[in-house]
Amino acid sequence: MTEQKVRTAWDDVEDAWQLCDQVNNDEETYKDGNPPLAWGRVFSLSPLIDFERTQREGGGNPPMRIFLKTAYGIEFRPDTKKWIVFRHGPVDISNIT
Repeated sequence: MTEQKVRTAWDDVEDAWQLCDQVNNDEETYKDGNPPLAWGRVFSLSPLIDFERTQREGGGNPPMRIFLKTAYGIEFRPDTKKWIVFRHGPVDISNIT
């Protein structure tokens, strides 16, 4: 019998930060966060993105708020020129130990 990893809210947060880090840690390519390039090369290709909600509530083209299929999303902060994680839904912490 093989063990299956139980996804937790923590895993969801980690996934969101990994997407942010792909852009935030490559300052040469994504100078000042570059929302159009970040959307086109990273975020729009991710299977984690809730495309319908992002299109509806993301704040334009390119979207400045990107909703994931979990309770988390990613938003661009013009003041810091970085992408950060935000929470947009309830989080089930019952399986976090």
